[in-house]
Amino acid sequence: MLGVLVLLVLGTAWQTWIIGSSLLEARQELRELVDRVDAQDPEGATEAARRADDATSRADFHSHTPVWWLAQYLPVVGDDVEAVRVVSSAAHDLTEGVVSPLAEAGLTPDQFKPQDGRLPIEPVRRAAGVLDEAAPRVADAEESAGDLETSGLVAPLRGPVVELQSMLGDASRVTRAAAIAADLLPSMLGGEGERRYLVAFQNNAEVRATGGMPGSLVTLTARDGRLEMGRSLTPAAFEGNGRIVEPTPAELELFQPRYFVSGRPTFNPDFPRNSELYEAWWKTTGRDPIDGVITIDPVALSYLLDYTGPITLRDGQVLTRANTVDVMLRDSYANLSIQEQDKFFADAARTIFDTMIQADGSAADLVAALSRGIDERRVAVWSARPEEQDRLAGEDIAAELPQETGRPEIGFYVNGEKGDKLGYYLHVDTAVTPGPCDEEDQRMVVDVTMRSSAPATGLPDYVYGDRLPGLPAAGMRNRVYLYAPTGGRVDALTVDGEEVAVTRVVQGTRPVAFTTLDLRPGATVKLQYAVSAPREDGDVRVLSTPLADGTGGESFVDSACG
Repeated sequence: MLGVLVLLVLGTAWQTWIIGSSLLEARQELRELVDRVDAQDPEGATEAARRADDATSRADFHSHTPVWWLAQYLPVVGDDVEAVRVVSSAAHDLTEGVVSPLAEAGLTPDQFKPQDGRLPIEPVRRAAGVLDEAAPRVADAEESAGDLETSGLVAPLRGPVVELQSMLGDASRVTRAAAIAADLLPSMLGGEGERRYLVAFQNNAEVRATGGMPGSLVTLTARDGRLEMGRSLTPAAFEGNGRIVEPTPAELELFQPRYFVSGRPTFNPDFPRNSELYEAWWKTTGRDPIDGVITIDPVALSYLLDYTGPITLRDGQVLTRANTVDVMLRDSYANLSIQEQDKFFADAARTIFDTMIQADGSAADLVAALSRGIDERRVAVWSARPEEQDRLAGEDIAAELPQETGRPEIGFYVNGEKGDKLGYYLHVDTAVTPGPCDEEDQRMVVDVTMRSSAPATGLPDYVYGDRLPGLPAAGMRNRVYLYAPTGGRVDALTVDGEEVAVTRVVQGTRPVAFTTLDLRPGATVKLQYAVSAPREDGDVRVLSTPLADGTGGESFVDSACG
C-alpha cells in the first residue's frame, strides 16, 4: 500500500511539472502572439497560436489522466489538484476555441480600422462565425474557473488561478461583445441598405445623469461601411414641439419638466429611454427617419486622439490627447460668447469624428479608445430596430439603467439644476462598502464626496447660470440620485453628518432616493447613504455619472456575500 502511495505521489509530481511547464509555455506563446499581431505578421501570429494551443492541450491531457484523478484524494493537495484540472481545461478552451480560430482566419486588427473613410465590412462578416462559436465556449470556461474557491489553494498556485479567473472574465466579456458587434455591424454600417443615425455629442460642462447636456447633434449616414456626417443641429431644433412621449409617473417626479419637451433628454440615466425621446422628437421635424442614436462626450473624444494624433481645428487651435477636455470644456467657456462656444464645441466634436474616419493610426489604439469610452459609459449606441436593440441589451454599449441583473447594483447620478456650465469643476468620488450579509439580506454603505474647484469670479456670466438666493454665482445646485438594488431601499442619507430628507421613487424595478444639494465654490460635501437590499451573490456593480475629470462610469466592489 505504501509503495502504491509513493508511486502515486511521484506520478503526480511528474505530471505537475509537465502541466506547470506547459501552462507557462502557453502564456509565453500568447505574449508572442500579441507581438506578432502588433507587427502585422499574420503567419507568425498563426504559428504562435498553434504553439499556445499545443501547450494548453498538453496541460489539459495530463490533468485528466488516471493518476491525476486519483491524486485529488490525497490529503492536503486534493483541492489543488482539482484546481489545476479546471484551470488547464479552461486555458485549452480559450486557445482552441478563440485564439487559434481567429489566427487561422487570418484576421488582424488593422483589417477592421477605417480605410479612406470606410469601415470594412467583409472582415467583420468573416469574424462573426468564429466569434459566435467561441463566445459560449469561453463563457463556460469562465464559469468553471470562476467556481473555484481559491482561498484554500497553496500559495504558488493561488496567484496563477486568480490571474486566470480574471483573464477568463475579461475574455468572456470581450468575446461576447465582439460576437454581438460582428453580427450587427455589417447591417448597422449600411451593408444591407443605407442607415441614418443621430449622433449626440454630450457636453459635460452642463452635467447630466448620462454625462452632459447634448451640446451638438449631427446626422451620420452609413452606406456599405462609408460614413458621412450631415449638418449639425442644436437641441433647440426640437423645442416647441411639445411632449411627444408620455412620461411615466416616476419620470415626472424624478426629472425636470424640460426632460420631456426640450430635446435634451440626458437627465435620465437610462440611455435607451433617452434615445426613444430623441427618435420621437426627430419624427416631428419631418426629416427622414433615423435608425438609431449614438452618443459620445469630450473625454471619450480625447481618447480617440491616441489613434488620430493631434488635430488642428479650423480656428488654428491644435487638440491633443492631453488638452482636448480642457480646451472644449474650460477654455472655450472662458474665452468665447455662448453663441461662439456652441459653434466651437460642434466644430471640435465634428472635426475629431471626421478625422477618426480618415486616420491611419494603430488599430489597437482605436479599439482601446472606443473600449474605454464604452466601459466608462461615455460612448453608447441605441438601435431603433427592436431585433438589434435586443442584442445590444445588457451590454455596456447599451448604457441602460440596470434592472434585475442577478447582481447587486448601485447607481449615483447628478443633474445640474442651475443652468450653469460649471461641470468641468465638479469632482465626485463614490465608494461602496458592502456590510453584513445574511441568508436573505445584505446592507451597504455608499460614501460620496462632492467637491467644487470652480473659480469664484472671472468667467462669463452665462457660465455661472441662474442667480439663486443665498448661493454665490459660482455655486452649483445639483439634484443627486442614489439607486438601490432591485427590491432594496435607501434607508437614510446624511450630508456632512446631518440626516437629510429624501424623496423616494421606484424607476422600473430600481428604488431611488433623491435630493437637491448646493455646492459653493471651493467647497466639499460628504454624503453617506445606508442601503439595504435582498441578498445577491457576485460583486457589486457601481455606476455613476461620467464627469469631465475622467471619473464616473462603471466600477466593481467585492461583495460581502461571496
